[in-house]
Amino acid sequence: MKHYFYICILLVVLVCSCTEQKEQKYVIGVSLSSMDNWRNQLSKEMREFKYFDPNIDVNIVSDEDYSQKQSDQINMLIDEGIDVLVVAPNYKDSLVEAINRAYENHIPVIFYGHKVNTHHYTAYIGADNYNIGYSIGQYMCARLRGRGNVVELKGLKDYMPTIERHQGFMDAIAKCPGIRIIASEYADYKAEPATKVMDSILNKRTDIDYVFGHNDIMANAAYKCVKKHGIKRTILYSGVDALNIPGGGLELVRDGKISATCTYPTRGDKVIELAQKILHGEKYAKVNKLKTTVITPTNVGIMIQFAQELERQENNLELLYHQIDDYLKEYEQYRMINIFVFVFILFIITRTIILYIANRKKGKKIKELQDRIIRLTRR
Repeated sequence: MKHYFYICILLVVLVCSCTEQKEQKYVIGVSLSSMDNWRNQLSKEMREFKYFDPNIDVNIVSDEDYSQKQSDQINMLIDEGIDVLVVAPNYKDSLVEAINRAYENHIPVIFYGHKVNTHHYTAYIGADNYNIGYSIGQYMCARLRGRGNVVELKGLKDYMPTIERHQGFMDAIAKCPGIRIIASEYADYKAEPATKVMDSILNKRTDIDYVFGHNDIMANAAYKCVKKHGIKRTILYSGVDALNIPGGGLELVRDGKISATCTYPTRGDKVIELAQKILHGEKYAKVNKLKTTVITPTNVGIMIQFAQELERQENNLELLYHQIDDYLKEYEQYRMINIFVFVFILFIITRTIILYIANRKKGKKIKELQDRIIRLTRR
């Protein structure tokens, strides 16, 4: 009888522990070529996807534009056993060996922003950098009415977004013969190099009408540099990224420091959605282009309102997620207590039944013994 009791207890525990079947969890490894305000926003959006799918875990690593370090980090992610690899590479000829290794290990590869020189990838997602340069070029030609001297502050040399933005920009202004590029220099997408480049240019000539920075950081650095030199000439500036952060592109346009910026959407949610489709075997597009928009003083107000509303909803979502997480932890605690109480009650009931049956058997044995004694005494 005791054997049946213990088997019963074991079955109850097993059933209770299996009442909630956990879904399969996936790990998405993300390798970024560097970390700045724009990539911080991208990382935040990708991590926030856990609010919609807790079975997705995002592991993000980054370097400082060193190809070898990024290659080592990709190999590390592969060795850790990720399910999807998302790569925002720095140079088109970098990372080929590491990407091929991921592909050979049957790990889907998603390029973000631009690609490297390999066909071993699953999908691409990112903005059209050529169109960004072309749109800024068109806007600039319109503002200058087809005539003026222009400085271009480019990003990293041999970096595909730099190449594509420059090419789009040049193709747009080719339609305006009165526009002259008086300087086109690399400034690595950073404020300090951009300041040094502008200092050098302004020491040679100041007849500048427009500065196109390949991102808002460089455009703002150029604006500050011109102010430092005390130049009174009206110079227009434009950049790329349009982040809604202190010192970001939207604020710079609103405050009149730069005349335009072009959105370079981060859309980390779209990146993870694409990875999710690949993991679940759903239909997906191999090439996914994100839409961009030129932001000017005429539409910056509504864009800031939209960005602020989106941020408010994201904050509410994060708060709600943490509240639900706390409730689930409490629920799990109560569930374990209920299981314990249920098992304890079952133990008491089973023990009572066993004692009842044992007492009945004992009573029968006593009665049989009494009857036997009576029969013996009568003889």
